[in-house]
Amino acid sequence: MLIPTTIFAGLDGVEIIALVFLVLLLNSFVLRLYVRLRILRQFDLADWAMVFTFILTASQCIVSIVSGRFARDFFSNGNTASILVNRKMTKASNALYCLILAGLKVSLGAFFLKIFSHKRLQTVTIHVLVGLTVVCAVIYFGFASFTCAQLKTPTIERGRCEWQGAYNIVFYIFSVLNIIGDFFLTSMGISALWVARLPVQTKVPACLLLSLGCMSAIAAIIRFILLVELSEERIFTRQSLAVGQWTLVEQGSGVVAANLLMLRPLMAVILHRIRGVSTAEHRGYETENLESRRLGLRIATKPQLEHTHGEAYLLRDITGETTPQTDEEKGHAEDTFSHASAPSRQSSRLYDATRHV
Repeated sequence: MLIPTTIFAGLDGVEIIALVFLVLLLNSFVLRLYVRLRILRQFDLADWAMVFTFILTASQCIVSIVSGRFARDFFSNGNTASILVNRKMTKASNALYCLILAGLKVSLGAFFLKIFSHKRLQTVTIHVLVGLTVVCAVIYFGFASFTCAQLKTPTIERGRCEWQGAYNIVFYIFSVLNIIGDFFLTSMGISALWVARLPVQTKVPACLLLSLGCMSAIAAIIRFILLVELSEERIFTRQSLAVGQWTLVEQGSGVVAANLLMLRPLMAVILHRIRGVSTAEHRGYETENLESRRLGLRIATKPQLEHTHGEAYLLRDITGETTPQTDEEKGHAEDTFSHASAPSRQSSRLYDATRHV
């Protein structure tokens, strides 16, 4: 059996990871809300799913901290009531786990469906993957909440629960679906970013941000191995603490990455203001005139971008690159722009005629 010092070190690790991700979750979520409500003025399924996921993930971090305190009390003072509370909170944490991952997949799925709305294979795959994940999560939640099945069973308790075998099957299916989903969505997002009309200095940070999804998948793999590995009584507590740590890493990194992914409009606004102040000092009125022309061009070509539902910057650039544009659409954009600029040309000719008179 582990000595209390080693156990306390493991509990400290769980508490530190939970606190770190709680801070990251809160900050990234608040920034996401600011971007969606104040900058883009939009709030859709992806955002509502993230609200649900954020509440549960923050609760998961708090439950991990509190249950660790009860475990510490048991190992310090031998209080059996504390370990009973700890086991109940661990069971609740397991139930939260599946709901968090299901909510995260719904949020990411809704986001990527807007990017790949013109690609049938990707949209069908996303629907199937998210749908299966949600169904398995509901079944998983039922086993975790209302049966005697445990996430990891101590040696002395094996064979006591009649539901354990069925629960293990659901656990295996859900874990594999979750890992596949993380890798699939991450690779799909990175590939779309890489072919988008974006500068390299923008692509690289965005791809690194999306790669946090792979970090979540790697944490899920490590957690899965720890859970399926048979353990002796002397290392059971150590493995259980490691499972708790990797669970927090898996969920926290996935949710934080999903929130940070939505912050590009905020960065674009900040950079635009910085450049605007700097440019105004040197160019003055000519810069404003150039920006007006660019704005006119963006307005003229707006009909081509309606399928992004206003997902500014990121979705516009990605979809504009990956969606083939027909000659008819190009002609429509040129005609629209020419009509938009016609009044200015007429004004110019009128001015020239007046000057000659």
